Amino acid sequence: MTLEPAAMSNVTYLPWVTPEPDNASNEGVAAEPRTDEVAEALLHDDELARLDTLVIRKLTAGDLSAGEVRVLLMSHGLPERDAEDWLHRYERLGYVNDERLAELLVAQWT
Repeated sequence: MTLEPAAMSNVTYLPWVTPEPDNASNEGVAAEPRTDEVAEALLHDDELARLDTLVIRKLTAGDLSAGEVRVLLMSHGLPERDAEDWLHRYERLGYVNDERLAELLVAQWT
């Protein structure tokens, strides 16, 4: 009894892998990442790090509501879904707390 190797499909979801035609077999060979794609990814990561620093600085200077943080993130080009993920992270870390902000505002105005 001989076992036939399982048919494998091309990996196409990695940015540095280029799909080959169905007949081609470059097993274990991946295309090198294009320099401009790598640079763009690094630039994007750097921009996200700067945005994170900006938000944390603003939250350190004074409390912001969840809505204000969401608007700030989206105004800097973060898609709504990503802005929600970031907002949840800030809430988990205790940077954003609407209840605490409401209590602070009530205390200031009474």
